[in-house]
Amino acid sequence: MTTSSKQRNLDFMYAIDFEDTSIKSGLTPLLKLVMQSLPVPSVAISQFASSQHYIKSTDPVSATFQDNVSLLSDIIAGSGEMLIIQDSAAQSDKWNGFLHEGILCCVALPVKLPVGELWGMVAVTDNQSRQWTDEEINLIQHVTNTISWQIHTEIERQLQNKQIEVLKNSENLFQQLADTSTDALVILDEDACIAYCN
Repeated sequence: MTTSSKQRNLDFMYAIDFEDTSIKSGLTPLLKLVMQSLPVPSVAISQFASSQHYIKSTDPVSATFQDNVSLLSDIIAGSGEMLIIQDSAAQSDKWNGFLHEGILCCVALPVKLPVGELWGMVAVTDNQSRQWTDEEINLIQHVTNTISWQIHTEIERQLQNKQIEVLKNSENLFQQLADTSTDALVILDEDACIAYCN
């Protein structure tokens, strides 16, 4: 298996669907908590494998805003580290797209799964310049850790469902083979007793 096909398999394994009701019902209260506690106008979760974004905002989300979330996502995917922007106007050459959307400051944190894999990011943006306090960053980190565990749990649930499906398909295939075989098929258990015979 080539490196790129291994990465595609890994990406597929760790991909979740933000449109899934159970995912949304778990993530939405966390994002609202951040928006109300800080207060900030928008919070986004990005998934690296699928380039999907789940954005909660007090304002309509424009295509440019989504592009800015993608830019943040690329930066976090490349570094794996937290990014803090205190004032994008002071660095207008670097964050020009942010200024067009009225994003003056941002905190973006990587979402790492318990197994150590870098899965995505959580970004909190504000349309006012501000100095992010340690308490605010700790809240965002705590929410990011909670999201990480929720995503990990969902991935484990999806993997378990896939394994059950593969097992059922295997059992069905074996049963079809046994039912249509013209040869005798005998399976013994660990005590050498007949467990199955067609």
